[in-house]
Amino acid sequence: MSNPSNLKIVADVDLYGISEIFGDLGELLLVPGREIGSTHVQNADALLVRSITDVSQELLKGSSIKFVGSATSGLDHVDLEFLDSQNIYFKDTKGCNANAVVDYCFIALRKLNYLTAEKLPSLKIGIIGYGAIGSLFAQKLNALGATVLINDPPLERMKNIDKVVLPRFSRFEEIANCDVISIHTPLINSGDFPTRNLIDEDFLQQLPENTLLINSCRGGVVNERAVLDILDTRNDILFVFDVWKNEPSISAELVSKAQLATPHIAGYSMESKLAAVLSLRDEFVDYFQLVSEARISTVDSRNGQDQPYQIKSIEHALQTSLDIEKLSYEFKQAVTENNVGAYFDQARKSLLVRREIRSLTLQISNANNFEQKLMRVLGT
Repeated sequence: MSNPSNLKIVADVDLYGISEIFGDLGELLLVPGREIGSTHVQNADALLVRSITDVSQELLKGSSIKFVGSATSGLDHVDLEFLDSQNIYFKDTKGCNANAVVDYCFIALRKLNYLTAEKLPSLKIGIIGYGAIGSLFAQKLNALGATVLINDPPLERMKNIDKVVLPRFSRFEEIANCDVISIHTPLINSGDFPTRNLIDEDFLQQLPENTLLINSCRGGVVNERAVLDILDTRNDILFVFDVWKNEPSISAELVSKAQLATPHIAGYSMESKLAAVLSLRDEFVDYFQLVSEARISTVDSRNGQDQPYQIKSIEHALQTSLDIEKLSYEFKQAVTENNVGAYFDQARKSLLVRREIRSLTLQISNANNFEQKLMRVLGT
């Protein structure tokens, strides 16, 4: 059994509540995520990161790291083969941000007038990727009466495994014929089901008029050059992008042409970030066999916001959670001013106080049946 005082932990300083949540488990060295280097981890036992830190052989070679935790769901910033070769334990937090990302998608749909009692029942909505986020989004859309098509070839391969309950899957070509397409896959470069440039020129050419494409998973899944090329010939396709190739050195042209553009914050909320770091703590305690409280209470996830919000409309309710239009405007301005790198980190840090819709106590007056149902669905 390890002595917490002897453990040395290097952590991203912007991990939510990191000092309070890990402060009793060892000696903490807090470093900005983009600045974590080999000298920091040389004599450390554990490394805790976000997606902005490249966990590579270059970073960890020759170090004493035994445990790596990433407060994210994506794995494209982690060299898993190297970790395995060095017998370094790895923990991610997939699923912790699912509700925040689904909120983001619903807020985008409403802002672009897709989420109405008149329009939603007539839409076909395609979801690519049926993991924690895609399945939750599909569940809530189905509850609202939308027609949802699912594409997930790796999961479909499991359809003959006993006791695995899966939805009906649709072919990729069927997804391309949907009115709304939302992507929720990891970024995978090789293997049977690679996803890099999954959305390419051929796919985009098949889209019907006025299709809305939402990418809130990983930059690189959508071929950005193909998007710019298609926009040169068609102005009837709408794009909502939260993730970008080569973040934070991103395409200013694509940011300017997207209907809504945000700096990789769809999964950012107080609830999701707290859940992720608490999940890392639990795994850390188990791995190092520490004696510790099962849960801590020094970080208050509600931040004292227990009084009902006086909400006059569904738009106000969604905007209370995330003002996506304002954020998109500020992001486009930052790109224009060539200040995008600094803005990425500043925006992410500021949104750590964002509340998920299910955490708000709402009082909506004069809501019609659809709006009441929408708030029930989003509030669960």
